[in-house]
Amino acid sequence: MGVFAAPAANSSPASDGSTNRQALAILDKWIKGIKIEQIAHFRTASWCNKRGRMLGLVVTGLSIVVGTSIFTGLAGSTNETILVIAGGVSMVAAVFAGAHNFLNYSELSTKHYSAGIKLGSLRKRAEEVRLFQEKNADLQNAMKEIREELGNIQEESPVIPQKFLDNAQKYVDEKEGKK
Repeated sequence: MGVFAAPAANSSPASDGSTNRQALAILDKWIKGIKIEQIAHFRTASWCNKRGRMLGLVVTGLSIVVGTSIFTGLAGSTNETILVIAGGVSMVAAVFAGAHNFLNYSELSTKHYSAGIKLGSLRKRAEEVRLFQEKNADLQNAMKEIREELGNIQEESPVIPQKFLDNAQKYVDEKEGKK
């Protein structure tokens, strides 16, 4: 779900200036919402990337400890404590490896980054429409295209955690001087 609502698909602006101003006001809201979602996707991608790397390092470290312990145990050590510890660490490593595969932070990071790129392109398109549209028919068609593309991007994109949306909203509001 996006951070802003689009007008109904069957709404059509009349040819008067006030409707054009209303359409441009809606477009301004869309641009802000797209910017917020873009920032939130990029921040989520970064967070997922960091989490994936941290989890991967933990799995790698634990696997190294297990491998070294087993090698030491197989080398003729009669110390059962080492083998018990190695078995415990091996189980913990397996749990972390399973979590790493299940959470798939790497793929999730890529999907959020891709959504951020697409939203950035769409935001630029919406800003161009905002600047250069003069005829109501052109504005209506351009807004329909933007609405449809935004819907497609949101449908394909992973869900953004609320904390990232809230932080992006706060960031954009502060940048616009609305503290």
